Amino acid sequence: MKDFIANIYELGGLCYFGDFSKYMYKADLYGEVTLLTILIPLVVFFIYYKPLDHIRLAKTGIWATLLLAVSLITSMAAEHLAEAGIEDYLVQHQIQRTTISTVDSFWFSIIVFLYAAILSFVFSIVFKVGSSRSRRIPF
Repeated sequence: MKDFIANIYELGGLCYFGDFSKYMYKADLYGEVTLLTILIPLVVFFIYYKPLDHIRLAKTGIWATLLLAVSLITSMAAEHLAEAGIEDYLVQHQIQRTTISTVDSFWFSIIVFLYAAILSFVFSIVFKVGSSRSRRIPF
């Protein structure tokens, strides 16, 4: 399962970032990032479509802003989790020489942003079925 999740975030090897990906895998951080990527959009869009089901919030512009904000927050949280987790792993195993750059974590956060946006859209489609006022959002 660990390999499957790593392949998802590395886009099947197209976005393998060298030491960054290697230490993400060794520190087993892909699973935690996956939980963040699923849970944050799930909770936010559940709240949007169920408890906050109000006519003032049932607008495509608000929904799109929420989707972008949730995706951005998820990608920033995943990037922070990855950087902190890799740093802890390197300190714990006394590894000093690595070629991890900030560009690697930036591209990783872009990938997480895209996955979070896709999941947010899917959760919107699922939750809008039971919504009374927001059932026409996003379309």
